[in-house]
Amino acid sequence: MNDIKKIGTMSLIENIKDVKYLPTGVEGDVGPLLFGDHLTSHAMVIPPGFYPPHAHPMELLIICVKGSCDIFQGDGTVRGVMNPMSVALIPPDAEIGQEVKGTESCEIIVVVAPKKMSREEFFSKLEGHA
Repeated sequence: MNDIKKIGTMSLIENIKDVKYLPTGVEGDVGPLLFGDHLTSHAMVIPPGFYPPHAHPMELLIICVKGSCDIFQGDGTVRGVMNPMSVALIPPDAEIGQEVKGTESCEIIVVVAPKKMSREEFFSKLEGHA
């Protein structure tokens, strides 16, 4: 994992496309990004399709960087659309489902706080799904 450059006390990934991506087993591929003392981040490429609502025990910040997807809770009747430069805040234990329509994948960055595991642990967990 030599894709992270150190700049003094800062960490930099110059291009998230250079990060190793692994299948999630559910909703596309995920590439672990930067993992600090109090938060983590990962990139996801979600292919076209419907992904039922699920919940996470922690708060999530989702940033759409390419493509678009609908986000929803419950049965999917109430939806919002994420496009490039959209940001969504998902409270702890709140459901989020996604639907990527058309033929283009949706690419997002997910920021999670508080930190739950190291970058290496995250990779190991993903490799168990591969």
